Amino acid sequence: MKSERYFLAVSVLVLALALGVSFIQAQEPGGGEAAGGPESLEAVVNSRISYQGILKENGVPVTGSRNMVFELYLNGSCSGGPVQSITQNGVSVTNGFFTVDLDVDQSNFDGQGVWLKVVVAGTGLGCEEIQPVPYALSLRPGAVIKAPGGNFAARVENTGSGDGFRSFTNTSAGADWAAVYAFNIGTGSGIWANSTLGYAGYFAGDIFVSGNCTGCLLAYPGVNDSDGPLSVGDLVAVSGVAAPLAGAETPLLRLQPAGSGNAGAIIGVVQSAGRVASSSRDGVQSESVVRADGPAAPGDYLFVVVQGLAQVKVSGPVAAGDALVAAGATAGRATAGDEGVQIGRAVEALVPGSGLVWALVDVR
Repeated sequence: MKSERYFLAVSVLVLALALGVSFIQAQEPGGGEAAGGPESLEAVVNSRISYQGILKENGVPVTGSRNMVFELYLNGSCSGGPVQSITQNGVSVTNGFFTVDLDVDQSNFDGQGVWLKVVVAGTGLGCEEIQPVPYALSLRPGAVIKAPGGNFAARVENTGSGDGFRSFTNTSAGADWAAVYAFNIGTGSGIWANSTLGYAGYFAGDIFVSGNCTGCLLAYPGVNDSDGPLSVGDLVAVSGVAAPLAGAETPLLRLQPAGSGNAGAIIGVVQSAGRVASSSRDGVQSESVVRADGPAAPGDYLFVVVQGLAQVKVSGPVAAGDALVAAGATAGRATAGDEGVQIGRAVEALVPGSGLVWALVDVR
């Protein structure tokens, strides 16, 4: 029996497929929004499209049920093997009309064209391009999203443990050479990032800055190579290097309290203790050092500031603007003066009993 069919419409929820999640705002019992209430995940949108059509056999609209196969192709001739085949048995057809929901593979809808062929009783019927709903066009490659009156043009939220945004490109130096490009014509920042626990920005490669680095602090991770604890503001000297972290090439510094015996090896002051955080990305294991509370015990990780604004342990009276030098006889401390290894310059006066002053560190 020869089959003919004419499809009424194709409804493709590409926008829902691309976003993948929907949110509701937490509310007060009275119906208003909770002050500062977090957004909560209501449901995850499924990867499903709705397809409607008319099926005729020998020119007569079908009434009954039919087994159908829906095949997805990446070319307009529906040739070669399909990227996905979806079998729907016992599809209900009334006066030729039928509607099916197809659970498609979301990965096939990444901005490329997708065509659909329907197979009924072994006969392939047509090859139709799946069209997006109009607003889903804002998510196709090369699309521009404009929000002149809003706080943001696009917002991505991930309440799990994965990435909020990823960019994979194959670029080279030239007119278009950035995986992520930010340009701001106003008075704000091109990129603003914040993190409650880890780094606000983490770069596995080199960083190039063609302008000023305002408020930058130059610090390195290291290991306490001494027999006692090291804490914030201690002057430290380098005693060698330790093995790099997993996934890194640069070794870690071995650090000891600075004293008269190693004053020539002083490199900076302790910023904080540290701990190792391990992660796996795209099958690659890596480690990084993140800040931790308390002193760094022998063998623990820590951060040492070699240049920038940091707290320094001092002995004796210190006034704002005083030059700081290694105290010599007092291990791990600085004092006001001009003779000795220069640590930097105090930017505040020492409060009696505190033992710490903020200083602009510049060891030389």
